[in-house]
Amino acid sequence: MSSGEALTGIPRRAHGLPQKGNLLATSPASDCVHSKCRGTIRLDDNSTLAYTLLELRPRGEAAYKAENGQQYSLLSRNKDGLISASMMFEAAFPSAKDDERIAEENHIRAFPAAYGEVALDHGNLWVTEKTAYHLADDYGITSWVRTLIDSSEAWEVNDKPIEGFKDFWKARVEYKIRRALKQPYHRQVSTEDLQLGADRFFSDVDKMETVHATLNQIRQGTGTCEKRVKIAVIDTGLEMKHPILQQYIKTGQIGPQLSQDFTVSNAAEVIDDNLGHGTGCTHLLLKTCPTAMVYVAKVFDYWDYYRFSSESPYEHVVSKRIVKAIRMATEEWEVDIISMSLAFRTEKTNITDAIEFGRDRGVIFFAAAANWPKVGFPARLDEVIRVNSCTYKGEKSDFSPKFDCTKTLKNFSVIGEHLCVAYPPRLNYGNHEKRQSGTSMSTAIMAGMAALVLEFRNLWYRRQQRDYPRITTEGMLSIFRLCMLSCERDITSKTFYPLPWHLFDNSAAEWVEERILAALDGVALYEILN
Repeated sequence: MSSGEALTGIPRRAHGLPQKGNLLATSPASDCVHSKCRGTIRLDDNSTLAYTLLELRPRGEAAYKAENGQQYSLLSRNKDGLISASMMFEAAFPSAKDDERIAEENHIRAFPAAYGEVALDHGNLWVTEKTAYHLADDYGITSWVRTLIDSSEAWEVNDKPIEGFKDFWKARVEYKIRRALKQPYHRQVSTEDLQLGADRFFSDVDKMETVHATLNQIRQGTGTCEKRVKIAVIDTGLEMKHPILQQYIKTGQIGPQLSQDFTVSNAAEVIDDNLGHGTGCTHLLLKTCPTAMVYVAKVFDYWDYYRFSSESPYEHVVSKRIVKAIRMATEEWEVDIISMSLAFRTEKTNITDAIEFGRDRGVIFFAAAANWPKVGFPARLDEVIRVNSCTYKGEKSDFSPKFDCTKTLKNFSVIGEHLCVAYPPRLNYGNHEKRQSGTSMSTAIMAGMAALVLEFRNLWYRRQQRDYPRITTEGMLSIFRLCMLSCERDITSKTFYPLPWHLFDNSAAEWVEERILAALDGVALYEILN
């Protein structure tokens, strides 16, 4: 069946197709077909569904474009070759409203029986190849459907079955809610090299292992710290039952009782993460500072995509959630640090006001710079420590924004490529970990580095039975600049690459304290002179 073969007897639409189509449809299939794979979904009745999946996303520099930043999928089931018309419509018209989707489904169901089966199964409307080609011509996505159907195309194979069709859908729509959490575009570098460098950041004895060894000496001499550093993570939630995180559940450092789900109307605790992003960020934070107490504020969820037909009302609702999260973290949880691995393109004044409220009460804010060329909001605020991404060698990541030459003392980069993080197994083919990249990951690590400084302060001054110094946002920036940079690194560089093992380097605690106080004295002198 060719896409140009005419079909007769099909009723005319009683409605018009959405005016705004997918801009990717105007590009050749070679520019937007990301992958084609086949696999198996294990259904609720323990039967299986074999599928073929075509994933579409812009390649290269096109990934930076706001209009082309999304990903889309087409799906067929292998047992009978039926194709999901629901996913076709969604890919062709990503901004379509619910009533437009319903009208189109009713139109498809009215196709004459001569053109094959139209089946409603597992939340999808399945159609024959013949009908799919006809719809593809109407939608302007014929080349995509042809690529999905063409058996000569090479494909990958996912050996592990996905557990449940609902989890398949969660995995497929995961990207759609990430308007502020877009996946970055990588340079062409050896993946093995990048992964090895990311792993060594945490595992090498002369890196994070040295940091923890230094602090463990103080911990052992002081006993369990009565005042743990408290951090709020404003993100997509946390998979509380994740095996890797159970050690922190047992110690009471994370848990439903230390959380709030702002995506629901009632005051509910967080129990899961339907996108995986927040789980990965929380895991990185705890890998960096294993003694921190982490409060989870859930402000994103996968089903938001279906509730909001355009980005503007979506951002309005999410910004209100973030404001509530900041207020709760500041007033009720009384956290020391708030980590926000998110970014908007435009300023949200209500979030700005909430951040100023928290800063006035001593909270230190971290935010992801963004995974597009310009620094996002709220990272560009002076009250927030902006975090860019770099490789394990300290080189700027391709997806990280351009540095702000007017604020050179606030340009910080932390490793953010190919990091191995905890991820919900139900969204990850049963795997407990996944490689993630982005300034979001860098933000979690840098927030953890700040927590290490605060933990040292709490431990050491408790042992000395002295009042500990207050560390403000400017004070923490000064510590990063003056205590954690490599002596060999050019101080005039456009960005700083702080490494905690340059401060916590097995030196005596008195020497660590002296360096921290010197950095804080520099801030005090600057404020006096200005």
